[in-house]
This record gives sequence, C-alpha cells and structure tokens, in this order.
Amino acid sequence: LFPNLVTRLILLSATARFVDHPESNYYGGLPLAIVNRWKKRISTEQKSLLTFYDIFFSAEERDKKAHFMQFYALAWSDIPIRYLINGLEFLATVDERGYLTIHLHKTLLLHGTADEIIPLTSASYLAEQIRDCQLHTYKDQGHLFFLNEEQIIAEQITEFLAN
Repeated sequence: LFPNLVTRLILLSATARFVDHPESNYYGGLPLAIVNRWKKRISTEQKSLLTFYDIFFSAEERDKKAHFMQFYALAWSDIPIRYLINGLEFLATVDERGYLTIHLHKTLLLHGTADEIIPLTSASYLAEQIRDCQLHTYKDQGHLFFLNEEQIIAEQITEFLAN
C-alpha cells in the first residue's frame, strides 16, 4: 500500500493462507476440516474454548507456564464466541499468496516450531516466496512464542532494522 514509506517488514507467526488449498497445490495451512471442527466445538462446549486457547501454546510452554496460561484463559474468556467463529470463517477465506511475489521489502519472519495454529510449513512457504526474507524459528515454541522469547526477539529485530 505504501511502498515508498515501508522499507522493512517483520512478520510473527504469519501465513499467506490460513487453510490448505488443494486446488492450487497449497498445503502450507491447516486442513479446512480442522478449522470447521474448531468452530463447531467452540460454539457448543465451554470446555472446548479453553482447549482452543491451549493450542496457542506448545506442550513445553503449557508445562512450564501453567500460571501464565490461566491468566490468558481468564483474559480471553470475555471474548464473545461469535467473534472467534467469525474470525475463523474470515481466516478460512483469505488468500494473500498473490501479493508475495510483488513484495519488495526486506522481511524478517519469526515463527515457533511447535505452532499448532499456523504450521511451520506456512512460514517456510513465505520464506521461499518472499524475495529477501530471513526466517528465524523458535524451538518448541507455539503460536505466541514472542511472549516467551522477548529478549532474543528484541535483539533480532534490532539487528534486522539496523542493517
């Protein structure tokens, strides 16, 4: 939108398409059946809502930071379920892959290797498609890896912006 104003781009847990698209041989997202299952479970069971929030964190993060996760579960419990379902429906339809080849900015892509929301294959796809892209991964970290790796991420972003 503003190519003369943007010189660098930083993406965290990013994807160009949230769900797989077999018709175009894209398998960097989640199967649509999983997204539909999330929507159904979220709308019918309160317990499923907490399970949905759990997948934002890797198993290692869940074990180490139970108190942290309880805080987020409480904070997120006020979000109306219809907002979550609408968000999932939106994500299932958006496809930004066409913009990747015209993207001309140096890009830093940061992604957790244990992300269950946006698979690492999606980050790898982005890194392959974006001309000048650096991919940094965070071992055993989930979708919200940046909440656990603040110092390392701050250093990588500072270095990226300085060069």
